[in-house]
Amino acid sequence: MEIGDLQKRPFIIGVAPCTGLGFVDMDLFLPMEIRFGRFITDNWYIVAELTYGISLAHETVYLEPSIRVGYNFGRKNSGKEK
Repeated sequence: MEIGDLQKRPFIIGVAPCTGLGFVDMDLFLPMEIRFGRFITDNWYIVAELTYGISLAHETVYLEPSIRVGYNFGRKNSGKEK
């Protein structure tokens, strides 16, 4: 989700439950991700991400922080279209 004026580098916030699966020694993990970021330019952005994974057997828990830099290929509305 983008928060703020889309013309003035908005903030990026995201919550993603169960985004993928992981297996370790036949134990299934379901991760929960929280993302906070901001657009640096019109297309480039940086996001700090924290992933928290819990095994379904309740044997293991992991915490994975990361920083991502990305490029938005989406079409931007310039206000000239009708």
